[in-house]
Amino acid sequence: PEYWAGKKLAYPHVAPEAAKFARSEVVGNLVLVSGCEGLNPDTARVETDVFEEQLIIALDKIRTALEETGSSMNKIVKTFMLLKHLEDYPRMRKTELEYYQKHAPFLVENPPASTFMQVSSLALPEFLVEIDAYGVIDRNASGWEVKYYPEYWAGKKLAYPHVAPEAGKFARSVVVGNLVFVSGCEGLNPKTARVETDVFEEQLIIALDKIRTALEETGSSMNKIVKTFMLLKHLEDYPRMRKTELEYYQKHAPFLVENPPASTFMQVPSLARAPFLVEIDVTAVL
Repeated sequence: PEYWAGKKLAYPHVAPEAAKFARSEVVGNLVLVSGCEGLNPDTARVETDVFEEQLIIALDKIRTALEETGSSMNKIVKTFMLLKHLEDYPRMRKTELEYYQKHAPFLVENPPASTFMQVSSLALPEFLVEIDAYGVIDRNASGWEVKYYPEYWAGKKLAYPHVAPEAGKFARSVVVGNLVFVSGCEGLNPKTARVETDVFEEQLIIALDKIRTALEETGSSMNKIVKTFMLLKHLEDYPRMRKTELEYYQKHAPFLVENPPASTFMQVPSLARAPFLVEIDVTAVL
């Protein structure tokens, strides 16, 4: 359970209109941590408007949640990074790296799968950042073994010191037992690390190609996708997204045409780079 100012975040300990959620849930070897932000849980207040301080509070809360289960920061396998202001992205990645260097050195060279989005607001207007994390209790647990697949842009592994401290650093995918977590994929050409088209359908196909490559690398396939999280910059692109997605499935994942995956959609003010029009986060099975 989660506690704010000594109160369990469940009814009737808090008001019906208040937030109610667990600190974490453990499923076998997998640890699902609720989104963590810059609120001080001892006072239930946001006591700083300094971005880095809010991020460190959030990371401390994730570390506490994981250690409570018998896991640790070193065993994070997937993150969702939410920012209120896109200009904080380099500061987020730099502070995240410094935190990992201190508390999770394994993740410096082996960062988790990760998906990023800018949002119009978080649960409270004072929040500047929120991080949702998945971890494991044991990276070598029988039937839940973790395998890491690095991502490369323009030949550089997306991990420090191969890229700058303020740059994005994440895995192409992380496998936990039978589950495959793929980092958010967008319309960037990984060979050049550039966005070379502003045509929506072309960006979406690049993203889907990257997902297909990531899944096939693990021994999975597009046909084995079980959940998608679809992020669009412009809502008017939604019909084009679904049409192009269907055409791609007809060609590369015919099982999904009649049996589409679970899916969640969101329009966002921006993705990690201004030219990105679409991003897709995928969970699949082997």
